[in-house]
Amino acid sequence: MKKVVRLFLVSLLVLGLSACGEKKATLESDFEDHKSARTLIEDTVKELQKQDDVKELVYKSGDGDKGKASFNSGKSFIEIYVKDNKVSKISLTDKGKSDSNYSDDYIAAVNGSLKLSCFKLSTSNHNAIIKYFNNGGGEEENINGYIVLLKDGKLTINNVTDEALSKAIPITIDQIELVDFKCLPPNSIGTVYMQTQFKNNSTKTITSISYKYQFENDTHYLTCYDTLLPGDVSAVEDTFGPNSGNIADAQLLKVSLSLRNEDGSTTYVDYDSKTKEYSWW
Repeated sequence: MKKVVRLFLVSLLVLGLSACGEKKATLESDFEDHKSARTLIEDTVKELQKQDDVKELVYKSGDGDKGKASFNSGKSFIEIYVKDNKVSKISLTDKGKSDSNYSDDYIAAVNGSLKLSCFKLSTSNHNAIIKYFNNGGGEEENINGYIVLLKDGKLTINNVTDEALSKAIPITIDQIELVDFKCLPPNSIGTVYMQTQFKNNSTKTITSISYKYQFENDTHYLTCYDTLLPGDVSAVEDTFGPNSGNIADAQLLKVSLSLRNEDGSTTYVDYDSKTKEYSWW
């Protein structure tokens, strides 16, 4: 009998020591060899917790090698991903969803995430993601370079990438062909004009085109206000040209386009030739 009691006490002691030896997972321990990623996650957590009605983020698990950390925030489950020294995406799952209604904790976490500085969302992009969310999501959508997916109560917001952004641009200037773009010989009073026809090689309907050029310390616009369907070619358009008669002396500064969408609305696209960047609204 004494032997049985002794074995029982030894077993309890071993179990007790094992329990004491277990270390609770922390962001610091899971990202011990990935300090820069940990700092990004810590900063994101601090910023998120400052947003209205967002519950405290309690660390659950993480993988430093994969750059992923998971947190509970009330009835919301939040996953933060880091890649290439930036927050690459955030996923939010509603653990308190009932029928078609999302929990308040989840809504607060979604709204808070859209305000994070790591995403740098413009007002229009922010509103577009909110609209996508309110419409129920379903299919992955590229919102001006931010790929978002809402499915089964889980919203994933991917940070903008050059690849995703290039696919989101409504139209690019290489889809507009300047047919026989040239300078004409000086007229009777010595004025030089440059002329071209615009060909629409895109799949969009173009309602206006404006090419802004600079030469000889002045700016000139080569414009077209014909409606061009895909494949259409405009009438001949002209404007003043460089006195040298060399078309290469006309420096392109900016291209502005108007597109008619299928629903009748208009999308405006600008291209800055200096930065090679597009903006649209």
